[in-house]
Amino acid sequence: MRFSNDGYYLAIGGASNSLTILNAYEPFTLNRTMAPIHTLTATNVVGLDFSNDSTKFIACGAASSGGGRLSMYTVDPLLAWTPTTASPLNMNPAANAAIDCRISPFNGHVAVVIASKITVFDSTLVTTIGTTTVSSSFSKVAFDPLASQLVYIDLSASKLMNWVIGGGAPTQLTGPSTALADSDFMFNGKYIAAGGTAKILYIFNGSRVSYERWKTTDVIKGVVFTRDAVNPKLYAGDNSGYVLVLTMNCLSGCPPSYYYTGTSCLFCGDAIDKCIDCFNGTICDKCVDGYFVDPNTNRCKVCPLLGCLVCKSAATCSECHSGFYLDLATLTCKRCSSAATL
Repeated sequence: MRFSNDGYYLAIGGASNSLTILNAYEPFTLNRTMAPIHTLTATNVVGLDFSNDSTKFIACGAASSGGGRLSMYTVDPLLAWTPTTASPLNMNPAANAAIDCRISPFNGHVAVVIASKITVFDSTLVTTIGTTTVSSSFSKVAFDPLASQLVYIDLSASKLMNWVIGGGAPTQLTGPSTALADSDFMFNGKYIAAGGTAKILYIFNGSRVSYERWKTTDVIKGVVFTRDAVNPKLYAGDNSGYVLVLTMNCLSGCPPSYYYTGTSCLFCGDAIDKCIDCFNGTICDKCVDGYFVDPNTNRCKVCPLLGCLVCKSAATCSECHSGFYLDLATLTCKRCSSAATL
């Protein structure tokens, strides 16, 4: 079940070959039913998602005869939703059922999950951006809204993994035997949440550092963040039908550039030199211009890159000083030629 980001539609899948699309403003009146999913005879619709601008919609499922498909539709509130040119997309290898599918809010890329592989396509489903095959039992995925990376659940090793797409091997976030069932990103990328049979709700900050753990009385079946920028919440549903609701502002309770000690709010820069956004007195999330967060110490370190104004790491830059330009191939700053200097 998934809302479009503009809140206008609610898409519902499940153990049939039908998709129910509801108009959320009328309220929840039937808009249309699509069956089957782009000629897919499905036993289970396992994945649904809308693009960040709510103009595209994807659905993936498992076929009763084996294998599965993903379909992408152009969303039109007045006309029938039409399949895109490259849709439907068969699983590869073809005998594999789809397990999950998501659209990146960062760049519109599409992730398709089968048991042995995660494949990321471009927004048209034509070009393969990257694949990972490090597990034999991939499960649900969630895209980072601020970067070309995602987290996924590895059922074979019972842990949450982070994958920088095209950037090498995935890295582990949770320890073994955490038996996770679901995960989600906060809309602004500041938190990641995951839960499962270990009866623990894991919360990580945007730098993938473990931030909080909440013990629950039953198995967590699903987690989801609201998209409310003023008062964001995290919902975690358990196996008994109860829902844990966390108000994310209350995790810190402090204005930007401050952190909560348990009794008061303190300025990040007083505890961590050059830090302008932090989660506590030892972990910095953002530094002043000319510095970056050292992942080994979680503190600010001077940027070593020539001409770099906003440093992402010791080797990459996102914004250059005047007189320099950003080389998108290397993410480093190059000096402008005299002919191009104003």
